Amino acid sequence: MENLGHSKKSKLNKAAEKDRLQKQKKRLPYIYYLLRTSIHDSPYFNFFLFFFVVSLFSSLLYYHR
Repeated sequence: MENLGHSKKSKLNKAAEKDRLQKQKKRLPYIYYLLRTSIHDSPYFNFFLFFFVVSLFSSLLYYHR
């Protein structure tokens, strides 16, 4: 009986791992889709993105010293 329970747990763990990997694969295209649509739909997004990149670059230069 113990082996039967162990095999069921093993199957469930494999299924859960497979599901988690599929969700991770789907996450990156979804993030790309959100960024792409926000750039096209919002006129202010490019403005904020520019200042975010400038501030990130300046902070990296500051902490590099």
